[in-house]
Amino acid sequence: MRNAFKTRIDEDPASGSTISRLEIAPGVVETMVEKAILDVPGVAAVGGPKVDHRVSTVMSKDEVDGGVEFLAENGAIELDIRIQIYYGYRLQDIVDGIREGVGEALLSQLGITIDEINVYVSALQIEE
Repeated sequence: MRNAFKTRIDEDPASGSTISRLEIAPGVVETMVEKAILDVPGVAAVGGPKVDHRVSTVMSKDEVDGGVEFLAENGAIELDIRIQIYYGYRLQDIVDGIREGVGEALLSQLGITIDEINVYVSALQIEE
């Protein structure tokens, strides 16, 4: 589900400048998204829990894979986010905070909007 974000930047039409292209590597976007997620109270980690390698061999890749996947296609951007949460926080508040924080971060830093953000909770942790 990964690919580079490609966008066009319109230069000043009065100066006759041409349109330039900007490509943003998937890792850059993932880092921005992960930072925004970790700023939300109640989020323990991004991605699935660490699994013993003997157990992971029987599990599919999707069950133990990382925390941020995205698809940018035909101008629409979709994010799938896997998180671990702390016990005692209201799940809806966490999800709302993620959607708001990620949306604001990508809009302010890259000028892009997200059409769909799917959040999957993969583990529950007890806060120490």
